[in-house]
Amino acid sequence: VVVADDGASVNALAADVDGNPVPEAMIAIMPADAPTVGDFAARSAFGLCDQNGAWASGAFAPGRYLVLATHERLDSKAFHIDKLWAARHRAKEIELKPNATLQVKLNVQDLGSN
Repeated sequence: VVVADDGASVNALAADVDGNPVPEAMIAIMPADAPTVGDFAARSAFGLCDQNGAWASGAFAPGRYLVLATHERLDSKAFHIDKLWAARHRAKEIELKPNATLQVKLNVQDLGSN
């Protein structure tokens, strides 16, 4: 992925149902417009929250993304991508504007129950 000087970023906070931060939750940022699982996998990114439930991304191309937080460890293995693809309708949709940083609070969810 090549991002010019108009890259955008996300600051995420993973929280439980009561709004309390969840340490070491995983954050997934996925393309909202992916037409296939392969494209979805190639353009998805993952991050691990710190002890305060916070995570800051690197630069992303401006556009629409889906974001979610989970206790499950994620990477680009097919098993994880399939679970995320199935759960994408439960993710929060965001729009990253050029040169912007978006703050987002996410409830941690289980990917196993679609």
